[in-house]
Amino acid sequence: MLCPVATRLFLATLGVKIRTMTKALDTLILSSVSERYQKVAKVIRLVSERAAEETRFEAIAERIRGLVAEGKLQGSGDLTRWTNSEVRKSD
Repeated sequence: MLCPVATRLFLATLGVKIRTMTKALDTLILSSVSERYQKVAKVIRLVSERAAEETRFEAIAERIRGLVAEGKLQGSGDLTRWTNSEVRKSD
């Protein structure tokens, strides 16, 4: 078992890695989306081709929903249904 200081250091390092990975994924998503609506499934495929091999489709979809919630993307339809929803860059 790790001592409290080592545990805090480990968690802080893990948090930095997660934020860095999220930013990288956000950049890939935003660079794959245009001003015209595109199916979420297509965006996930485009991003997965450019992302690290271990990046799961679900992780990409979660970040797409996050970017819509943050107002960086506009969504249409139920974003949990990838083939029935669309996204585009916000104005």
